[in-house]
Amino acid sequence: MAKLLSTRTLDNIGYFDSLLNDVFRSSYVNQNVRTQPPANIVKSETGFQVDIAAPGLSRSDFNISVEDNILTVSVKSESKQEKQIKKEFDFLNFSRSFVLSKDTTADRISASYNSGILSLEIPVDSKNKAFSIKVE
Repeated sequence: MAKLLSTRTLDNIGYFDSLLNDVFRSSYVNQNVRTQPPANIVKSETGFQVDIAAPGLSRSDFNISVEDNILTVSVKSESKQEKQIKKEFDFLNFSRSFVLSKDTTADRISASYNSGILSLEIPVDSKNKAFSIKVE
């Protein structure tokens, strides 16, 4: 996993030279680049919520499908031609897959994209909900 902050301390001899080398080394631009966005999954009484952090995209960039009980979220977008000094994430082309449980209602999955977060609401069929039976 890429580190946001360096573990080197300011009092190390050569810290400044090392920092400059890190910044201006051309191969460093593509090192430690996260290409799959992180996801949070929350279970509730009504189903699951999957939040995928994918900033810088638009709603039309996402392709969401369900096949054989596998939910797949993918993006294929063109790269912006910018001269980058440092790059720690690139979510312009990725695919994430999640295995759905048997009690999910795949045809009622909904998706929204706000503030760089893709939220998927995956409802669970209440017929398959656990319950207890009273003995009479």
